[in-house]
Amino acid sequence: MVLRQQTTSPTEQFIQYGITYGFAKADIRRFLADAPSNAPVNFEDFNVQDFMEWIVSVRKEDGSTPTYSTYSCRRAGLFNLFRDYKQDIAPLQSELKTHFRGLQRTKTQALANGEGRVKIGKDALEFALCLLLMKSAKPDYVFTHCFMTYCWNLM
Repeated sequence: MVLRQQTTSPTEQFIQYGITYGFAKADIRRFLADAPSNAPVNFEDFNVQDFMEWIVSVRKEDGSTPTYSTYSCRRAGLFNLFRDYKQDIAPLQSELKTHFRGLQRTKTQALANGEGRVKIGKDALEFALCLLLMKSAKPDYVFTHCFMTYCWNLM
């Protein structure tokens, strides 16, 4: 397997800031607060392939792959980065869209094959919790009692 040299690189200003103050989340937020005067990456050299390699390398704390919505949040972050630094992302949108369609298809196929957990909707309100909430509500809260009764009856 041949590793490809990444072409998307951080700016020298960002590297120096990180060396001086650290690369903790709070430090990076402080650096990015001065947008658009100091860009963290060279937008001219930005490569969608590098971004996608990073996206698929993202893992949960337990080492498993995250859901597609997590990947979508990262893509939204990229769009926000370009917007905050007044850069045009339009030339990259078509390629990103193609890659994310493939990623969504891959994640959907993995779920269909039984990899991961499928959870749709919300967890039901347990009857014991509903009773506790209804009992703890003050008599003044007529709306709360009606709402809790209504919610339980819809289940």
